[in-house]
Amino acid sequence: HVNFNVELNQSGKTSLEVFNANGQLVAVVHEGYLNAGSHRLTWNGKSISGEKASAGFYFYKLNTADGTTSGKVLMAD
Repeated sequence: HVNFNVELNQSGKTSLEVFNANGQLVAVVHEGYLNAGSHRLTWNGKSISGEKASAGFYFYKLNTADGTTSGKVLMAD
């Protein structure tokens, strides 16, 4: 599992997506409305098709009312 700690200054539609090194969408961790404040979103390590994702680095994109943030995470075995 990979945990994402998200701090929102304003409420609004929020999405958190995970991509592989080729830029292909692997998982949608969250898509919906979140209130302002602190949130912990967890990727269970499974792909959209329900298969366990391979260990390695993945990229994430967080879209919020505050803007877009992206980065890299490590999925361990």
